[in-house]
Amino acid sequence: MHGRRYTSDSHLVDDDIEELVDELAMKLYATMGPKVYLLARNDITSLVSRYIDDLDAQDQETIPWLLWDLFQEGMELEFG
Repeated sequence: MHGRRYTSDSHLVDDDIEELVDELAMKLYATMGPKVYLLARNDITSLVSRYIDDLDAQDQETIPWLLWDLFQEGMELEFG
């Protein structure tokens, strides 16, 4: 993914990261349904690595954590 907003280094800006995380979360949920809530962070990393392999290394580490956290919040909302 190449960000639309630019920074002085190779990292994506926060808005681009949030947008990418949202898109990836919707794609995973559409494919797996509520099973995404059971994924470990390493599983998420494996599932999304091909979509983020061209990003900065720090962004590649951040995105699976944000996805995992988003799924944990979703699980709490869906199941209480």
